[in-house]
Amino acid sequence: MPSAPSDAFFRIGIDVVAVERMDRLVTRHPRAVVRLFTERERALFRGPFRLQRMAGIFAAKEAVWKCLGRGFRGMTFHDVEILRDGEGKPLPVLSGGAAERARELGIQGLEVSITHEASLAMAQAIAWGGLS
Repeated sequence: MPSAPSDAFFRIGIDVVAVERMDRLVTRHPRAVVRLFTERERALFRGPFRLQRMAGIFAAKEAVWKCLGRGFRGMTFHDVEILRDGEGKPLPVLSGGAAERARELGIQGLEVSITHEASLAMAQAIAWGGLS
């Protein structure tokens, strides 16, 4: 098995969100959902497990920001968008300050994994570069 080039790197971010936190947010500050999530993300919140999905996507955004190494400083909440690919897998889409930061770091790829249960959602983001 070939080894990764000496300039290869990986960055990992992990975050956990209590589903109850999303419930409180929606109940107390319904407009915050628009500020935190894009229209395409909000479309994923329909149906059962709405709050779990919301918590999972927020955790994924946080995990991506951690991969980028500066929280969301210099970015908006909409600069990291978590969608679904054709098979339902989480698909991170970067724009604005997040895309700029990824270019600065030399990130060539980014993947996200999300899981949730009744009370907690967790996400992990892995970014890589220097593998060409």
